Amino acid sequence: RQVPARANATACGTVYQEEPFLRTVTEAGARCMCTTASGNDCLELDYPEVSYVLSGQESQEGLQQLLGVAKAASGSHETIVHSSGLHFDQYLAALRASKGDIGGYDKLMDNSFFVLTEPGRDEADVRGGMARMANGLQVSVASQGGSPGPAAPRDEVVRDTSSVCPAVDVSFIIQYFKRPAQVKAIIQRLRSLPGVNEVLVNNDSASEIELWRSELEASDMRYSLVVSGNIHEIRGYNRLAKLSVGKLIVFMQDDDLPSSGPAWLKSAQSMFAKNPKLGLVGGFSGTIQGGPLTDKYGKGQKKIKYKTSTGRPFMFVTLVNMGPFVVPADFFLESGMFNGNYSCRGEPGIGFDYEYALRTWYLGRQVGVFDSSFAYHVGDWAKSGTRKNKAAYAARQNIERRNSRYHKNTYGPPSLSYPEAPGLYIRQGLPGRESQFSTKRNQLEGVGILVHEANEDLAKNPGNY
Repeated sequence: RQVPARANATACGTVYQEEPFLRTVTEAGARCMCTTASGNDCLELDYPEVSYVLSGQESQEGLQQLLGVAKAASGSHETIVHSSGLHFDQYLAALRASKGDIGGYDKLMDNSFFVLTEPGRDEADVRGGMARMANGLQVSVASQGGSPGPAAPRDEVVRDTSSVCPAVDVSFIIQYFKRPAQVKAIIQRLRSLPGVNEVLVNNDSASEIELWRSELEASDMRYSLVVSGNIHEIRGYNRLAKLSVGKLIVFMQDDDLPSSGPAWLKSAQSMFAKNPKLGLVGGFSGTIQGGPLTDKYGKGQKKIKYKTSTGRPFMFVTLVNMGPFVVPADFFLESGMFNGNYSCRGEPGIGFDYEYALRTWYLGRQVGVFDSSFAYHVGDWAKSGTRKNKAAYAARQNIERRNSRYHKNTYGPPSLSYPEAPGLYIRQGLPGRESQFSTKRNQLEGVGILVHEANEDLAKNPGNY
């Protein structure tokens, strides 16, 4: 089955490409052809027929009435509920009254989101953000105390609700799942950064909601705390990117701790300002596969070879690992965001970061790695998430192997099975293997040429970067 095409939406001068960029060659039945824990179809949850945007909700009774309207309508749907005094337990009670006692939060919330924002945000700003966040073919909007309006094509609703365009420098988007020890430290570091910034959190575990709210309130920053039904990082990052309004997006994970100073962020902003071809910078590690520069660079790897005009270590690489990712918001949204083919709901998306790096090169932009001075794997990272037990880790490895095949099949050399592959991603040397330096500079193909050319120019003209 194919997802019905959604028209691209435009808001505040940015194009939101609806269906993620589908150059991914997936294996038969791999595009999340599944059902969720509550028995719902995954594809219909990701791309429902109608999204109901329910802003300014104050009471359980009022929300129950609106959920009843959505339930009575024909076709698949999702609800995006913005609280204006409504507590999370009241929200769950309203869902349970609508759906019955079907189980835990992940079952109740598989087609619903609960959104908290800083007090006093303009309601038009709230509605516009939630309309952008929606994935429905059509969107119906209910304002505070009102009933859902008639559903209209999403691009039209986004256009009509985008009267407010806040001026924000950086949107920090955090994927969170049950790591409360990091919350306070992360917010303290982010609030100290210069500029007008915002924080968006995808709380996938529906836990520590009050902790997040209190810390965000104390920060005096613009924020959106989105509680979701364990949709995992790819879908969480994409939804919150559409909700964000910053010029730059910094994608973070909950075991990442930003540097205590602003130098890393100022350096990233400078790099994008000086080099319009730059599409993605990773702050953890990156890899070059083929040619004289073949190696892994960054945190815990080989030292990054070059520096930018600010003196920050930086170089161009083929692939980058998540944590953090810094991207221009307009490019990220126009490129189609992260690719949902790389995991089903609630599953790890191992390799989605590599796919986005390859796609960035494919689209004519550049990818680099820099020293972000982040602390990584803070807290009990090895005992939680996708490494919490043998079964979870085995599932992670299986997904990683499958997604590695996707990289090759989508961007690699043409073959009988995949004749349309563009020949971009050709591994001509692997770090730590005998083949590491087997390919000379003049023998490079595909992205290897682009990476080496970019680094050669960086070495000669660091002032341009």
